[in-house]
Amino acid sequence: MIYFDHVQFTYPNSDTASLSNLSLNVRKGECIVVTGRSGCGKTTMTRLINGLATHFYGGRLYGTLCLNGELQARIPFWAIGRRAGSILQDPSSQFFAEKVRDELAFGCENYGLPRNEMIRRIAAAAEKTGIDDLLDQSLFQLSSGLQQRVAIASIRAIDPDIYVFDEPSANLDTGSIDRLAELMLELKREGKTLFIAEHRLYYLRSLADRFLYMEDGQLIRQMSVSEISGFSQSDIRRLGLRSLRLPDIKYRLTPHKEKKSGHPALDIRDLNFSFKKTPVLSHINLTAGRGDIIAVTGPNGAGKTTLAKAICGLIKEKSGTVLFDGHRERRRARKRKAFFVMQHPDSQLFSESVLDELNLNAASSRQAEKLLSAYHLLPFSKKHPSTLSGGQKQRLTLAVAEAVNPEILLLDEPTSGLDGQNMRLIAGRLRMMASSGKTIIVITHDLEFISIACTRVIRLENGKKVRDDELSPPNL
Repeated sequence: MIYFDHVQFTYPNSDTASLSNLSLNVRKGECIVVTGRSGCGKTTMTRLINGLATHFYGGRLYGTLCLNGELQARIPFWAIGRRAGSILQDPSSQFFAEKVRDELAFGCENYGLPRNEMIRRIAAAAEKTGIDDLLDQSLFQLSSGLQQRVAIASIRAIDPDIYVFDEPSANLDTGSIDRLAELMLELKREGKTLFIAEHRLYYLRSLADRFLYMEDGQLIRQMSVSEISGFSQSDIRRLGLRSLRLPDIKYRLTPHKEKKSGHPALDIRDLNFSFKKTPVLSHINLTAGRGDIIAVTGPNGAGKTTLAKAICGLIKEKSGTVLFDGHRERRRARKRKAFFVMQHPDSQLFSESVLDELNLNAASSRQAEKLLSAYHLLPFSKKHPSTLSGGQKQRLTLAVAEAVNPEILLLDEPTSGLDGQNMRLIAGRLRMMASSGKTIIVITHDLEFISIACTRVIRLENGKKVRDDELSPPNL
């Protein structure tokens, strides 16, 4: 179904091959999971299968790549989508329409399907993905989990034999990940071939037929489910993988009690925010002290990112008060004292090189290089940020945040594209910043990260704070 024979691929303006001597045969109906450290070549493999590597990004391809027995180089770019459909890490980046129904129709229209057939396929795809009640809604008012279901439905309507997923769980809460796994299982039962590049492996153990481990653009190891399930913690750390089981932190949670002494670093009182008369945040009360690392959790669309934007002054609250160190701060002052690391790092990278990006905010060139080394980015110092992998971009924006040295640091899903090794690195850097008196608020669905990094866990649902717990250190 998918056949690589001694494939090598190098991106434009790069001297290093992103894939080297790759040989692999994926059989029809198989579910293949590709994993490895950030920048190992996982995403490039997906881009070769769906044609984006050669037709969109450009570059040099050597070796043989076949889809269902056809040389991919001989398949017109427009026709590859009928053979291999893609679901990207950020599904909104692949949308072409404003309404859900129109998005599902888009691919069918481009392939010239008759109207009656198109209507039938849209209805069937929507029903199978559980979005038939969303067809007339705007795509951009949906949560990340629902957007991803729309992306899967839009590919289902085209009905290719191959489904390519690039880190599909990165921006999803645990409930949405469970639903994603159900949708993948249904595709597998229908005989579809699934090719999944992923860091989070726990939800794929019952789906995958093989796990592939990549390192520096090379296929190092192929593993069965039983083999990878037998890995020890030292094996997982050595390979830089994520945990194969979700940690249970419930037994470490106790209700948070407000401290009476002194002013908290952050004090939010009765904060409210609405979008087009629809309440997004309702009566939020929250305090945070110096040294706190607070996880803000909750389902997609609960208001977590809106809360972070309100704290740092990026949006104006409808009502309520935000105090820093006991002083009510206007939005302009909040922007100076707080720094927000956004979910998608491309929107915060501006310079011509990785080192220049750090030099914009670092106190000295020595500090910039020291931070690049700490975040394992020094070998990429002369590269343009756009050439980095998703995980490398995330680490770069975190290094920039550390250089800015804000009083309050807010991060939106900072570990979504990170392998196990770099997730643990980020946890350590945040703990170090907290120990120096910083206040850190992390919007995250990542239970593995919360387990090793955070001191407190807050849960939002429908714009309201429903839980606020202290998290005791692990292994006590």
